[in-house]
Amino acid sequence: MKTRFVAAFLTFFPLIAQDREAPPPLGTPKPFAVPSGDTFTLKNGMKVTLAQYGAVPLVTVRADIAFGHANESSDQVWLSDLMAQLIAEGTTTRTAQQVANEAARMGGQLSVDIGADSSSATIEVLSEFTPDAVKLLADVLEHPLLPASELERVRGNLLRQLAASASQPGIRRHFVSGPSLRTPVPHRRSVEALCNRRCPQVLRG
Repeated sequence: MKTRFVAAFLTFFPLIAQDREAPPPLGTPKPFAVPSGDTFTLKNGMKVTLAQYGAVPLVTVRADIAFGHANESSDQVWLSDLMAQLIAEGTTTRTAQQVANEAARMGGQLSVDIGADSSSATIEVLSEFTPDAVKLLADVLEHPLLPASELERVRGNLLRQLAASASQPGIRRHFVSGPSLRTPVPHRRSVEALCNRRCPQVLRG
């Protein structure tokens, strides 16, 4: 009986495999046209590119900065992350809460992100508030308060992030492959700090 059951299963299994190997037919690709952009340079030298896409009345304003982890020296690991969080702590004319409230009033939020080779400050709002969003983003970037009173709290947040990130498989994988030519030394320093739970100098009290 057992032999017959195994034989029947082996006979039926290829039929199941065949059904699973037949994916549904692909649909007709929808046409997509890359929106044309209008690029110009402001009087202050900043290059601007405008591109319109979609029908939703939303505008994303992003300022890209040619600075990231790769620009940090060995004693500046995570300095850019520390600065990014402090930048979000208000300006010389607005508190952090006022910045957040102003962005929320326009239907969005403002964020500052640090990357390996570049960084960005972004705000996404309803299109009717575009001029106000540009002014708010400019204020945050040009007149950051960088309050010393918030340094310890921001430092503590980064240290908790340091401890939590050390256990992530992706971080461990990059650490193992760190010596490869594809991972420049400045990038490895930040990863090494994560994996070894080593407190970077800029985060030490």
